[in-house]
Amino acid sequence: MRLLQSLIAILLTFIVLAFWTKPAWAFCGFYVAKADSNLYNEASQVAIARDGNRTVLTMANDYQGDVKDFALVVPVPVIVTEEQVRVGNPNLFFSYNNRNRDN
Repeated sequence: MRLLQSLIAILLTFIVLAFWTKPAWAFCGFYVAKADSNLYNEASQVAIARDGNRTVLTMANDYQGDVKDFALVVPVPVIVTEEQVRVGNPNLFFSYNNRNRDN
């Protein structure tokens, strides 16, 4: 009897989590500029890959505006050196989106 109650509780929990939750929309960072600046970003795409203790975060933003005195702040748990930051191929997300369009 106790096993049946536990299974029912687990099933109900799964149903609640699977069907009553809403998708979360987030952005892993924020823009910083002078107070009189106009910053616009229609969409951001983020891909995260892990291999052991190495994490690679790839971001694509369609930022529009003057880049003078502009920064994108991304919180990370460790200090990132300049050598660890790279500008990647902008077609990375385009090719990924095209491959997964029909799925």
